[in-house]
Amino acid sequence: MATPPPSFVRDLAVSFDQAGATASSAAPAAPPAPTSAPPAAPAAPPTTTQATVIPAVSVAAASTPPATLFIPPAPMFPLVAAPVAPAAAPSSQLGTVYINQHVPLVLNLTPSNYSSWRTLFELVFAKFGVLDHLHGSPRPMDAQWVQDDAFITSWLYNRVSPEILSLVHQRHPTAAGVWRAVESLFLDNAETQAVFLGSTFRNLEQGDMSMMRYFTRLKEYADQLADLGFPVDDKAQVMNMFRGLNPRYFYAIPILTMQAPFPSFLRCRAFLILEESRLNMASPTPSDTALHVNRAPAPAPAPAPAPPTNTNSGRNSNRNRNKGKGKAPQQGDAGSSSSGSSSTGSQTAGRLVQLPAPATNPWTGMVHAWPMPWRPHVPGAGVLGPRPGAPSPFAGHAAQYTPQQPPATTP
Repeated sequence: MATPPPSFVRDLAVSFDQAGATASSAAPAAPPAPTSAPPAAPAAPPTTTQATVIPAVSVAAASTPPATLFIPPAPMFPLVAAPVAPAAAPSSQLGTVYINQHVPLVLNLTPSNYSSWRTLFELVFAKFGVLDHLHGSPRPMDAQWVQDDAFITSWLYNRVSPEILSLVHQRHPTAAGVWRAVESLFLDNAETQAVFLGSTFRNLEQGDMSMMRYFTRLKEYADQLADLGFPVDDKAQVMNMFRGLNPRYFYAIPILTMQAPFPSFLRCRAFLILEESRLNMASPTPSDTALHVNRAPAPAPAPAPAPPTNTNSGRNSNRNRNKGKGKAPQQGDAGSSSSGSSSTGSQTAGRLVQLPAPATNPWTGMVHAWPMPWRPHVPGAGVLGPRPGAPSPFAGHAAQYTPQQPPATTP
């Protein structure tokens, strides 16, 4: 079945018909056509793919052969507007930027360096005039804008750690989308983070940290609080620094607080770093003190014991002399003999030394079967000597071989 022509084509054909009828009534009759001309062939019926031909009557002269008007066939499917691709953009100046020179930091979660990373990138965006890619409306039909946005997105992906990249990665990303993803990663739940971070900031103490490290930690916490929307002013930082200062530098607090105007955070840092250097130069180092203690003299060795004496020679000589004379011993002699025996026994008993019980295992160390001069030797004693207050490693010690003096006898 043939598709009917559109309405505007039908209206145009009717207008042509009316104009042709008016011209026919006003013009003289045309001569009859010659009989020798063959009759015209019947027109074929129109098909769905064949154009419809409508005869038109010329208005100028009736003898002019009729003209034809070409009408295209109606489309079989509705027409859809095809997307128009942006024109090719010229080479962008952002392609020559080496971002590692402008942003030498790689963003990390622990420890967080988001504040410094964000500041450096904002400076880069301001230098090249591309801040509208973060806060403006996208322009996908602008080829130059699309190319610059791809460069900025590549910068952001290049300066984050692999862990953060896996968290903020997007399909068909834009610079604004990646920037907001990184921002939400660090600044979501700002109030809760500010509570814990503020507590850590106000409880920080110097301890054994250097002055430079102490001031750096304070500044990092203050910057993170400012990113969360809770900034700390300069005077509050100075007062918090005084609170956690090492007691070694308490004398500097009245010196700084008496200045007019009140010193800034950077001025206090410069003053206290100089004081730290001066105190370190004036006080001795712990290594020098330890070396002085280790040079103490070694203990003196114990004196050698005296050899024992024989006390039975005098008594044997008196007994042999009495046997040769054949006399019985006198009463006085017996008394003197008994008194001599008792005095000799007391002297002998006085010379016998009772060794004290060993404090350690007697089967360890060095054991002597007979008296000999004491040889001071302590296993493990090196160049520095034995450890002070250490127990003796032997079953006996030098005091066991020291002879004791006999008690005084009365005549």
